[in-house]
Amino acid sequence: MADESGSTNGPGSSIDETMTNVRPGPPGDADAGFSLSPVFSSGEVLAGRYRVERFLARGGMGEVYRVLDQELGEIVALKTILPRSVGDPMSVDRFRREIQMARQVSHRNVCRIFDIGKHLGPDGEEVVFLTMELLEGVSLRARLRDGVMKPDEALDVVEQLTAGLGAAHRKGIVHRDLKPSNIFLVPEGEETRVVIADFGLARPQVKDESQLTVTGTGEILGTPAYMSPEQIEGKMATTASDVYSLGLVMYEMLTGVQAFEGESAFQIALSKLRDAPTTPSMRGANIPPRWDRTILRCLEKEVGDRFARVEDIPAVLAGRRRLPFLHHRRLVRRRLFWAAALAVLVIGIGVAVVAVRGWPPWRIVSNSQSPVVVRQSVAVLGFENTTKAPNAAWISTALSDFLTTELGAGGAIRAVPSESVAHARSELGIDEVTTLGPETLARLRDLLATDLVVLGSYTVLGEGPEAEIRLDSRVQDVNAEEILILQPVTGTRTDLASIAIGAAAEIRGRFGLDVVEDSAATEAYPSDPGAARLYAEGVVRLRSFDPEGARDLLEEAAVAEPDSPLIWIELAKSWTQLGYGVNAIRAARRSTELSEGLGRELRLRIEGEYQVLAGRMDEAVDTFRSLWLVYPDNLEYGIRLANAQVAAGMPDSSLDTVAELRALPKPLSGDPRIDLAEAAAAGEKGDAHRQAAAAKRVVTASHRIGSGLLEAEGRLALGSALRETGELDQALIELETARRLMRTAGNRTGEASAAYSLAVAYLAMGDIDAAVREAETSLTTALEAGARIIEGDALNLLGSILLHQGDFAAALGVFTSALELQRETGNSSGEADAFNNLALVQMWSGDFVGAVDSFTQVRAQYRELGKPQGEAAVVMNLARIDAVRGDLDGARSLFEEAAGLYRIQGNAEALAEALFGLGEVLLTQGDLLGARARHEEALALRRDHQLGTEAESEFALAGLTLSEAALGRRSYDDAVEELSRSVATLADQNRPALEADALNYLAEAHLGAGRVDEAEVVLDRIRALAASSNSVTLMVLRINEARLAGRNGRFEEAESILAAVIEEARAQSSFGVELEARLVLAEISAEAGDLNAARRILGELSQEASARGWNLIADRASAITRSLPPGND
Repeated sequence: MADESGSTNGPGSSIDETMTNVRPGPPGDADAGFSLSPVFSSGEVLAGRYRVERFLARGGMGEVYRVLDQELGEIVALKTILPRSVGDPMSVDRFRREIQMARQVSHRNVCRIFDIGKHLGPDGEEVVFLTMELLEGVSLRARLRDGVMKPDEALDVVEQLTAGLGAAHRKGIVHRDLKPSNIFLVPEGEETRVVIADFGLARPQVKDESQLTVTGTGEILGTPAYMSPEQIEGKMATTASDVYSLGLVMYEMLTGVQAFEGESAFQIALSKLRDAPTTPSMRGANIPPRWDRTILRCLEKEVGDRFARVEDIPAVLAGRRRLPFLHHRRLVRRRLFWAAALAVLVIGIGVAVVAVRGWPPWRIVSNSQSPVVVRQSVAVLGFENTTKAPNAAWISTALSDFLTTELGAGGAIRAVPSESVAHARSELGIDEVTTLGPETLARLRDLLATDLVVLGSYTVLGEGPEAEIRLDSRVQDVNAEEILILQPVTGTRTDLASIAIGAAAEIRGRFGLDVVEDSAATEAYPSDPGAARLYAEGVVRLRSFDPEGARDLLEEAAVAEPDSPLIWIELAKSWTQLGYGVNAIRAARRSTELSEGLGRELRLRIEGEYQVLAGRMDEAVDTFRSLWLVYPDNLEYGIRLANAQVAAGMPDSSLDTVAELRALPKPLSGDPRIDLAEAAAAGEKGDAHRQAAAAKRVVTASHRIGSGLLEAEGRLALGSALRETGELDQALIELETARRLMRTAGNRTGEASAAYSLAVAYLAMGDIDAAVREAETSLTTALEAGARIIEGDALNLLGSILLHQGDFAAALGVFTSALELQRETGNSSGEADAFNNLALVQMWSGDFVGAVDSFTQVRAQYRELGKPQGEAAVVMNLARIDAVRGDLDGARSLFEEAAGLYRIQGNAEALAEALFGLGEVLLTQGDLLGARARHEEALALRRDHQLGTEAESEFALAGLTLSEAALGRRSYDDAVEELSRSVATLADQNRPALEADALNYLAEAHLGAGRVDEAEVVLDRIRALAASSNSVTLMVLRINEARLAGRNGRFEEAESILAAVIEEARAQSSFGVELEARLVLAEISAEAGDLNAARRILGELSQEASARGWNLIADRASAITRSLPPGND
């Protein structure tokens, strides 16, 4: 074991952070509490058993020796414990109990402790000592002196550390003092063994306060740089305390610096209790986001917010497990500055949220194409397994898919895709596929737009791959209910394709169609029997919304038959549903490479799938257009074309395709998916009213034909549209119904999507608790379903809430996690959203220059993606930044642009926000009529759409009345009346921050009306709300206190207050507050009789405010100047 210099002859105990090499030195250093010369000499025998071989090191708790255990004949480490470290006989007993507990831990990553004993020293003083394993190696502290660790090296250390800690925790033992000098790296061949020392043994060296720790019993114990907040506060140390200390160690391993620093132990402890740690990647190079998030989770101040089990940490670091989201008990509402409070958050694909003053969101759904001669259509429903043997169940799927492909070959018959048939069977509850009744046939006609259905049974005769299979099939006409019995077809397990070919040939012959010479089934489907079975079972899982199970089976199938294009394309679909875009693209590319020998139609379908996954949307549009032109009655291809056009940012072209789809003959033209396609295109355009109308048609039609899954999709689209138009109560009803329908259908991904949309709707209503609850539900459900894209959206939403509440560090971590997810899934739209939100962290943290640069890049991304909602959100954010920085012309222009975009999109809530911001800018510029018009329009929108934010607009209008009174255009009594109502409303709504702002205005109005006593009462109410107020509100309070002091003749006090406010406002770059304070200073000077000073201040103020466009202040300064008596003071 190494000492702290890195030599390789130290004990299996770290001593403590002050351990040093020991050389003979001057005796009698009383300040150290013991002599610098070793207490024991080589050859001396302790307790009649341990013979000292040599002295190793000294630390804060005592000395360490290499000794020979003469009873066992083994070399061990012996560590003496200073008298003050044990204190009294009871402490020695406690030491012994802790040693007995520590000895229960037998693990290769924990230093073994053998015994505790006593020895009578040469001066007659009793010495307590411990014996433990002697290790050869270096401490982690010594290793870090050579430089930081790379993540791969650090992960190996963390895996072993958590294994050792986990073993101890399972025995109920907490380390309490984990730190780099208690961790040892011991070479063992080509590997390094990581060993933790000093379980439960840390004791103080009181001389140096930097070595203090607090245990649950109030004792001083340990090292402050590696303590948890609860230990600092004197609370009981738990396993969570070790997790915190491990986080600090990991932080130092990757950055080379400690997470919390200070000149003294007190400063370090205070920092831990008060401050959030800097993100590791901001202090070290090449630190992956996953490490950032994991370390910060370990360093959560709340015990319950850290990892519950230390063993989970390496799994998250290695990407084998997702970092669980914190429960919303952490989310504490905080007041933000007005400019930040109005920033716009993009929280998902096409979803935006406006913080504090309303949270308007958006989201989208899906699409469709053409007319001409409609071919007869057939749907293969499947075949009953008459043998009932579970190991033969897959044959039904295989035969159905084979037969569907074979019937569609040549293009004479339109074969309904097997996936659509499977969903229809599920929705109609068709388990046995024998003869169907008229009601079921009618519903199948409506669901699948089919003329014929093929069904029947099969029997497996014998065992093994060569067992004979007999297929008995029949064809039913969905309109006439006629049944056509086909001749039985036989074959073997190894040649299922031949059975399908035989059945297809007879069907073609019965309907007078030419027989296809080249079999599509034998070309496309797996020929290996094992691969065919795995493929069929995987496809069933995929159609049953089990993408994980499908992926596992299809991967096995790909190994069994690596050259099957259909295996690879279905595997790509499973990866897509799981959200692994890169893997999906790889599988789809492989399918495309293998599809050269397939028929043109199937080959183009595979190419189109690949192009969509690869983001080559223009090519996908061309491919699906080609398919639709050749097969204009194939609704599937028209819908795929419309979807591709939306994804390519071509919503107008998609709507043109929808119009062509409506021109198809019935029943194709009445398919609800056409309306769903229109809703998607309208949503992408931002036309919420058209989206809602189309979605309502989807709901009505799908409910009529009994398609719960399609109805759920329609209700999701409708809920999204209603949310944008501000009809929030009805939106909640639609989305809750959609969730129920998705759950009934077993579609967990759809259920997660519905929960996400519900969260956004609750956010728009201002119900933060409900929004967090649904967002967490969405995240949990998405994790269970493996739906990574929705998982990313949920993370973005939760991050936006954290940002709204001012928890910038936590928001940064969540947004970074969301960004990583979006990149991993290849979701360029979601990636732009995540970048927007990270830019907001810059903005709200005061980095306006960086935020503007980031927002400018994000705006270009949204424009390229064709996302007007996202672009509008960015414009709003840029407008807020300009307003804060005092660029009123820039802010006005951007607010007007945002309002125009939101009008086109029909987004009432976002439009109200843009109008509110524009009203504030116009007021500051002195355009009171324009400001009132904008605020009244915003108020009308909020009332009409029941957005729950009317009180803010009412307050803004009352404040405008106060400005008019200051200019002599209205009476102060009018302002008092309006502001009193506003204060009462905000108090009833329990909004103390806004209430304090309104009270400031009310105090100013009372003073303007000469009601000094009333103003004093109002100021007392503001002081009572100080804890909920931001710095701007408090500076305005002091300005009003100065006004009051002036009215009472205390001019020097008033001037002193105002001088301090002006200095503070300049320090915070709060230009508006500074101007207001200077204006009041001029009024005070005039009241004090110093008219020259008043005129000078007003002249400078008017000129400066006018130059910056702050015309309201300039106009008020001119009005005061005109009111001053002529002449000098």
